[in-house]
Amino acid sequence: MVKERLLLDTNAYLRLAEKLHPLLNQPFGPGDARLFVIREFEKEFRNSPRLCSTFTWVEDQPYVLNRSRPVPIPRDKRQDIKRTKKFITDHVRSEGLTVSPVDAMALAIGRVLGMKVITDDRDMRVVADTFKIPTMITLALLKRMLREKHIDIAMVREIAVHWQANDDCPGNFRTDFRRYFSEAAPRP
Repeated sequence: MVKERLLLDTNAYLRLAEKLHPLLNQPFGPGDARLFVIREFEKEFRNSPRLCSTFTWVEDQPYVLNRSRPVPIPRDKRQDIKRTKKFITDHVRSEGLTVSPVDAMALAIGRVLGMKVITDDRDMRVVADTFKIPTMITLALLKRMLREKHIDIAMVREIAVHWQANDDCPGNFRTDFRRYFSEAAPRP
C-alpha cells in the first residue's frame, strides 16, 4: 500500500524524469513515497510544440511506459476534483495569476486527494497556499530523495548541471541550491 503519494506538475516532471528514470511510481524512503503525474500531462505535452521540441526524450518508449499509470482518481472523488478545479480556475482569473488548466487540475487533485504537489511555479504555489494545498519545490524533493538515500549527491549535481545546460533552472535556483545542499550549485 502506497503510504505517501506526491504529484509532479509538468515542469517538475520534465526537470527530473530524464535523469531519474524510472521516476514515477517507484517507492523511496521509509514512507514508501511515490511520484505521479496527472493524466492530462500527455495532452498538455502533445499540444505544446515548444515542449515537444525541447524535451524530445519524453516520447521515447521507456518514458511513455513509465507514465502509463498516472495518479489514480477514485470514482467518488471525480466530481469533487471537477468542482475544486473550477474554484481554483475562478480564483486564478480573479487574481490575474498565470496557472494553466492542467496546473489547476493538478492543484485540484492535490487538494481533494490530500497530495503534496511538486512545483517550482510561483503562481501555482500562491494558489496552493490560498487553498491550503501542500507544495514542495523540486530542489526540496531532491534533498528529500538524497536524505532518504534514493539518490546521491553526485546525481543532484548532475541534475543541477543539466538544468543549467538546458536553460531550465527554477526561480531562485542558486539560492535554493545552497540552502538545501550547503554548497554552491555546480557550473556546467
